[in-house]
Amino acid sequence: MDMQKLKDSEVQTKVKQRINQDALKEDATDDINVEEGWKQVKSIIINIEQVEVGYTDIGYKNPWMTQEILLMMDTRRSYKRINKDKYNEVNREKRGKIVKGQGVMDANKM
Repeated sequence: MDMQKLKDSEVQTKVKQRINQDALKEDATDDINVEEGWKQVKSIIINIEQVEVGYTDIGYKNPWMTQEILLMMDTRRSYKRINKDKYNEVNREKRGKIVKGQGVMDANKM
């Protein structure tokens, strides 16, 4: 969800109006159970989110984080309780890649 767009007062009022309109439409059916009611509310919110607010791609929080580092983290995690030596080896490699990536990013800033 695009939280920045949701902070805009015009978007907030549109979302409020849509929620009220859609909730009133669904309120006409009184003989539903809790699960069906929750599914209706959830679908209303998801629909409004898709139409009014939209999505943003968050991406990585750290620009030096690469797919290779993420893969190394998963590999390291698989060795955690099985092979302590292999875990430490992969962890050292991962830390080296991170430091190298951070160094490249710091050099680019200057």
